[in-house]
Amino acid sequence: MLFATLEKKTVRQMNFRERKERLEYLLEMIEKGRCISTVQIAEKFNCSSKTVERMIIKLRENGHNIKYCRKSARYKLIDKKISSIA
Repeated sequence: MLFATLEKKTVRQMNFRERKERLEYLLEMIEKGRCISTVQIAEKFNCSSKTVERMIIKLRENGHNIKYCRKSARYKLIDKKISSIA
């Protein structure tokens, strides 16, 4: 019988500084139009695409108007920041 050995993937939590730097870099990638897919970003950041989706949600919660354009197949920053002043 052959047994496949599964390697345990080591999951390491990002610290605050790493997360902040990645969020800033992700925002920069979106601003410059270099953010094509969550899979592409996940490979660059060495994390899961779900983590990238959560990072984009966090940027949106921080007031950045980020939309996914199906026509160009990439994320776009619609305007710099949504004002919370009513």
